[in-house]
Amino acid sequence: MTRERCSWTSAAAVGVSASLRCIWAVAADKSYNVIRPSKHPPFLVAARTTSGEGEMMIEGLPTVTVAGGDLIIVQNHRLMQYRRSRGVWRFWWFEFVADDLLGLALNEPFNVKPTKDELQGFQTCFNLLSNPGPLSAAMASSMFSTMLQGWIMRWRELHSPPHPQQLIVDQAISRMRANLENPVSVEHFAQQAGLSSRRFRQVFQQITGNSPKRHYDLLRLTMAAHRLGQGRSVTQTSQELGYSSPYHLSKAFKGCFGKAPSLQGEAGAIAR
Repeated sequence: MTRERCSWTSAAAVGVSASLRCIWAVAADKSYNVIRPSKHPPFLVAARTTSGEGEMMIEGLPTVTVAGGDLIIVQNHRLMQYRRSRGVWRFWWFEFVADDLLGLALNEPFNVKPTKDELQGFQTCFNLLSNPGPLSAAMASSMFSTMLQGWIMRWRELHSPPHPQQLIVDQAISRMRANLENPVSVEHFAQQAGLSSRRFRQVFQQITGNSPKRHYDLLRLTMAAHRLGQGRSVTQTSQELGYSSPYHLSKAFKGCFGKAPSLQGEAGAIAR
């Protein structure tokens, strides 16, 4: 069994607001069996299984089995035991605090097809935790909050008939993700949705709690944080993501995360 952990206490991000406390990357063999103490802090745990199977014993519920592609979000103080049940149980473990999960049911697994971007995001958050600091915490929490919002959207698709306005917003967010490197205006997204700019902003704000511009900016800056974390320079990242200059990326980055990426020195360095 291998288990890697990084942790810190961080500031909450915008949108679906989550403060990421800790990440574990676990490969559990047949001997893996964790029996937990009776008292634990009241935060949330997200377990994202990539392969194998595991079992989770949650207070007041039958044993829950999780398999490849499953995600479960559990109230930490109710999780009594978890163990490997078949194959090598590989999973990512996130400990976090969130103000609102927008109706997502706790303690029930659901399947979310993993994507390359998601797995890269996990690794980037893990790498950020390896170098703890105020900026690293904000960046990782922001990235995790974006992933959490995607999980919530997937859960809604599986558990409730889509509301027409939700479909509009989901499609708009998909278009935003497709245009991270070729930025377009909010008016462009409104036109594709068949709405006036004013109505589009109202619908988007109602569903997500963010303005469309704020959400789009956050997606682009989260991608910038990911690429900077991979070692790209600020100049290269600004060019790849369509910012007019490294200065404008640095200014937007500082507005979101509280500090600017370094415009000098090693690629991807953060200004202290």
